[in-house]
Amino acid sequence: LSESSLASLIQGWAKGVFHRVYLLGGPDTLTKEEALARLKKEFLGADPSGMGLDQFDGNDTTGGAILSAVNTLPFFGGRRLVVVKRAVELSTAETNRLSDGLSAIPPNNCLVLLWDEKPDQRSVLIQAVRSTGAMTTLWPPFENQMPAWVISRAESAGKRMDRAAAQSLLDAVGPSLPDLVQELGKLLIYVKDRPAILLEDV
Repeated sequence: LSESSLASLIQGWAKGVFHRVYLLGGPDTLTKEEALARLKKEFLGADPSGMGLDQFDGNDTTGGAILSAVNTLPFFGGRRLVVVKRAVELSTAETNRLSDGLSAIPPNNCLVLLWDEKPDQRSVLIQAVRSTGAMTTLWPPFENQMPAWVISRAESAGKRMDRAAAQSLLDAVGPSLPDLVQELGKLLIYVKDRPAILLEDV
């Protein structure tokens, strides 16, 4: 199984097609968080109790604890989503233990491993994920792609934005995607009903 594109994973989720394991890797934390939020919404649906979600941190958990959570059957026949942040921090022994248990995850449950760097294809865990689930590596846009990225974010919020305005925002804010999203949000409020974000707005 080669890597999946995030777009194809999201299309699957919208149709109710879910893998039992996902590994979201790479340094683009913003897109990972947004992808995770989308998966939560599609997989858990309206779960106001929050009972269907378990979260762990690779710095202070064990493979056994993660497997125990992901093998627990959900209440009332619902679904269970187990998220492990910083999964790359798990020790080799814990990684091996987790790898051994991936194929036995119950069908209504789903494990998401957030990997802060490019996954190492030689890792036992990465190989186990490839055989039982799906993985994708998310990179922030290159510097020359940043203006287009800003423009497309504005468009997805329903506003036109030209390259000069996008470049001006980049010059002011820098290349951090979360910061750009935050400042773009302020601009959207500022321009209100106007159809475009102009250079002078920035």
